[in-house]
Amino acid sequence: MEKIISIDGMHCKSCKALLENELIDIKGIVSVEVLLDQANARLNVDHNLESEQIIVDEVLMKIRELGYSAEVKE
Repeated sequence: MEKIISIDGMHCKSCKALLENELIDIKGIVSVEVLLDQANARLNVDHNLESEQIIVDEVLMKIRELGYSAEVKE
């Protein structure tokens, strides 16, 4: 299932690379694409592993730990 996370505070390609590298390591994330120009991340979540909400919460927490603001786009 695809989830879109709005991210504030990204300024460059290094921010994009950092986020992609950190988020892909979260259990349950199948793929990550950070779109710098749209200020969001598109995540493919493997809903068979755990609760989707738990995975999304982990993603939000990791993004915030890295110094960015984040929220799920509906």
